[in-house]
Amino acid sequence: MKKLKFIFISLFFLLIFSKNVLADSINNILMDIYIDKNGNAHVTELWDVNVSSNTEVYKPYGNIGNSKFLNFTVSLNNEKFTYVPSWDVSGTFTEKQYKNGINYTKDGLELCWGITKYGHNIYTLTYDITNFITKLDDADMLYWTLIPSNLSNKPQNINIKIYGDESFEDNLEVWGYGNYGGTAYVYDGVIEMNSEGALDSDEYMTILVKFPKDYFNTNNIIDKDFQYYFDMAEDGAKHYNKILNSIINFILSNIITIFIIFTIIYGIVKANQGILVKNKNEKKIPKDVNYFRDIPCQNDIFMTYFIATEYKLIKNNTDLFGAIILNWYKNKVISIIPKGQSYTVSNKAKTAKSNVIVLKNINEVENILNNKEKELYK
Repeated sequence: MKKLKFIFISLFFLLIFSKNVLADSINNILMDIYIDKNGNAHVTELWDVNVSSNTEVYKPYGNIGNSKFLNFTVSLNNEKFTYVPSWDVSGTFTEKQYKNGINYTKDGLELCWGITKYGHNIYTLTYDITNFITKLDDADMLYWTLIPSNLSNKPQNINIKIYGDESFEDNLEVWGYGNYGGTAYVYDGVIEMNSEGALDSDEYMTILVKFPKDYFNTNNIIDKDFQYYFDMAEDGAKHYNKILNSIINFILSNIITIFIIFTIIYGIVKANQGILVKNKNEKKIPKDVNYFRDIPCQNDIFMTYFIATEYKLIKNNTDLFGAIILNWYKNKVISIIPKGQSYTVSNKAKTAKSNVIVLKNINEVENILNNKEKELYK
């Protein structure tokens, strides 16, 4: 009886601590960015958050250069906040209620607004950024960190859409940096950037886009070529073991919960010791087992993906697409042309501006692909 009571008490504390851990969270951030012909951005953001502490929410921007942030507004449940020209970060909860402002820092600025009320809130932000586009010697460039790494909480999901007066070409060169594990691409004339899940504490989302020269009528001119900034972006990109980093961050941020779960499991095992029978002759798993490098489930990628998803072993849905691409490359269904090399498509000679995936005619490979792969390939 004592052991059962111990288990129920542990479960109670687990629920209490879990609630506290998840109390403050950024559930979703949606960014809608319209770029006018003068290269200025008009931004709308929706922040879906749960808050139970502190006095304000803020979003930092660094390295803003010649840009200015104008017309900053915030609303909650269609009630518009009052803009405060000089934002006081040390103000009280009441002083910040239904108010917003900009806090200027040595690195840039912070868009700030009062929490106003605790609980589940959806804030709507609007603001303009001048000189959002930079005119270089050989191209027009978009290069901004849209989601920084130093937010107060980890966003669980981020979706960004960038568009202009005219649809962007599908071959527009777009790069996403920050090791956020998601995507950055042009789809149906719009640049989309998605996190495909939560961001770790040191992940961020930086966009780099190369537009044709004079695509925008901007006066924000810098005497550099695009390669200079591309090299800068590549050098500044964070490269680290994402899986190991995620495990460490998870352990550190959930140490209390993990301890309680371990205690519960230990209690359950101890309570059932009379039932459990240990076979002394049972073989132990050796410690020097080799890594398994083949595809599990008899080389069935889709079954492997299903199982890994069901057991929460995969963070990003796009991992399946990456596995399929690698398998196609292994089976010579596709070829990959490195940047700068020449290749031929439809009897036309081209030079790869970036790494290019070349698909063969479907008739040449359809006997290798299953039905779902054929749909994707087409």
